[in-house]
Amino acid sequence: MSPFLENTFITDLGFGGGFALWGFRAMAGGCGGCRTMRYGFNRAFSKNKNSLKWGQGDFIALSAMKALASFCRTLGENGKRKILLSESGTLRLTADEVSLVATLAAAQSNQIPLCRAHLLWLQGNDRTAAACQAAQQYGLICSEADIYIEEPRVEISQISRNSPNAPDFGTLSAIHSDRLH
Repeated sequence: MSPFLENTFITDLGFGGGFALWGFRAMAGGCGGCRTMRYGFNRAFSKNKNSLKWGQGDFIALSAMKALASFCRTLGENGKRKILLSESGTLRLTADEVSLVATLAAAQSNQIPLCRAHLLWLQGNDRTAAACQAAQQYGLICSEADIYIEEPRVEISQISRNSPNAPDFGTLSAIHSDRLH
């Protein structure tokens, strides 16, 4: 069975979520400091008129890259489970990637219990404080640059129950249910 969600693509995440996932995938793959990453972050974070006005595009982009790298590194250091990522450049999404974007969206909108619930799933343990703080920092920088990460809208039925990496559906459905938060 495929680890990908059916009919769900990175373009469905909006600019903020798609951009964050693009950066996360590259950083997790070891390309966090490459020229393409720096160029992409500079372009994204220089769209803010205030950043351009004050000549701070490079500084804000670097701050955003560092915050996202900190989030990525913290998940890697504190997590007890592997997070399933698609290759950089892939349009299709895994359930873990959707949860990553939902984590960042919750952190940006200051929904800390929801952020920690996603982190609990992603990390496989309850050591969520550092990753939550890193997610909040990235969310704050994005907000200041008028980049907003929307909570992904995915139906639980889109996740293949026969996948070898299938999640605990009770936990995931509670996290993604609009009725529960």
